[in-house]
Amino acid sequence: MKVIGGVYSEYCYDPNWHQIYGSGGRGAATLRRLGVQNVELTTCIAKSAQGAVYAALIPYGMTINSFESDELYEFRYTHPLSEPFLSGHPTPTRALGDVSGHAVLVYGMLEGLVTVEGGVVVYDPQSEALAIPLRSVIRKAQKLAIVLNEHEVIRLGDDSNPIVAARKLRCEANADVVVIKRGPYGCTVVHESYTSEVPVYPSNYVFKIGTGDVFSAAFAKFWAIDKLDAPKAAEEASKCTSRYARTRSIEAVAETDDTPLVPRSKKNTPKAYLAGPFFSISQRILVEEARRALLSLGIEVFSPLHDVGLEGTAEQIAQNDLKGLDESTVVLALIADLDVGTIFETGYARAKSVPVVAYCEGVKDEHLTMLMGSGCLCNTDFCSSLYNTVWAGM
Repeated sequence: MKVIGGVYSEYCYDPNWHQIYGSGGRGAATLRRLGVQNVELTTCIAKSAQGAVYAALIPYGMTINSFESDELYEFRYTHPLSEPFLSGHPTPTRALGDVSGHAVLVYGMLEGLVTVEGGVVVYDPQSEALAIPLRSVIRKAQKLAIVLNEHEVIRLGDDSNPIVAARKLRCEANADVVVIKRGPYGCTVVHESYTSEVPVYPSNYVFKIGTGDVFSAAFAKFWAIDKLDAPKAAEEASKCTSRYARTRSIEAVAETDDTPLVPRSKKNTPKAYLAGPFFSISQRILVEEARRALLSLGIEVFSPLHDVGLEGTAEQIAQNDLKGLDESTVVLALIADLDVGTIFETGYARAKSVPVVAYCEGVKDEHLTMLMGSGCLCNTDFCSSLYNTVWAGM
């Protein structure tokens, strides 16, 4: 299988992560670990970074063909759900060349445009390539699948309803299928004759960086090479993605003897109560970031800081906060500072059998006895806490 996509440096502060992958490198590595032979990656590499890139990717057993890049671009994250900072200023509309093959996996690249002709093509445009018309990338394909997230399909399909946008995009692109990646809710497969919901496979630990790349590569393997129908290929890809997310390892995508994966389908839109102190700059930053990230995951959020504030008497504030708690399906408790109000809100929620996810980085185990003993899910990883809040609320 031929893979087209960028190779970039990735740095994350928490959890610590500094690797060279990018969509192209991770996709090609995933295919090799899933047993695909003769994986050929076409990418862009700066001369100064050739040694580092080859050292990172050649051990997977892939062949690398490269155009010249100005530098090794790097995505920098505070945590896996933060907005990444990109070092460098690439020009994505630059024409690079042509690639053809029987089976081709195409990711959008920062450095420019590679045009594709193939028998079976899977295209994951990536946010960086959305300004490029699809037909400028896929010149010819006997079968075509487009894999993208909800924000991308809404933008490309020009409709606020992702299903309507996907149907429109499928017709305009003459694609066989559009697969909408929906993060913590699984994915939706849109075909000419059906729409199929594919569940997510949750885990207590979630590493988000690269999950979309793994999903697209695994889907390409199962759909383009193994000839599974699109919903089944998407379900197998979802399992591979879960194994990667809980281990941070591409080696894990092909495991079959691990703990059985239990699917979870979306039954309702969760509403989270965001419990946490906001009396210092650092506390407010954490509340703001948790709220932003939860909203990006498609969950409703009640935040006492934003929805009630500090105006009014203690009784008025408390009653408004408790009303928000009563209307929520899950609580995310930021308890790093052992704030009295947050602990009270946690106990109130558990007394009403509302699930609680506690982000407790730096908290000693002896302070968590009542939380763990009453069924709270205590997690020291910020990204994992956010995902588990969504799943608990479903």
